[in-house]
Amino acid sequence: VSGYYLTIDEGWKEIRDVSLNGYVNKLKGDRFYNPLMGTNLFIAQLPEKDSAEVYIDTKLTNITQGKYKVRFTGKIEKGKFYIQYFEFSCDKRKFLMIFEASKFTYDKYKIIYQDIINSFVIEC
Repeated sequence: VSGYYLTIDEGWKEIRDVSLNGYVNKLKGDRFYNPLMGTNLFIAQLPEKDSAEVYIDTKLTNITQGKYKVRFTGKIEKGKFYIQYFEFSCDKRKFLMIFEASKFTYDKYKIIYQDIINSFVIEC
């Protein structure tokens, strides 16, 4: 059981329990990708005592508090992609989400991306 839910349409493919090499060392999670949009979404549960910064070398400086506490970055330009990091936490559960979108399709699908990220739900 993954401990989270995400609302995505049938254009997305899913690979469970994959190593997040290239972004995060020593962490396994799920990868969702959409070849048409050139977009990847990685989600991994973090150990309770760790923060996202243990695994990524970017500070999550923005915070929102709703159903959960969400710490996140703005979009970061990296080669042909925009990357954005999120840490969702509630009770003792914590998840890292890494969002990677092609710079060439980002503006076209921006609303869809926001809806997907906002659809993320943790079982608290």
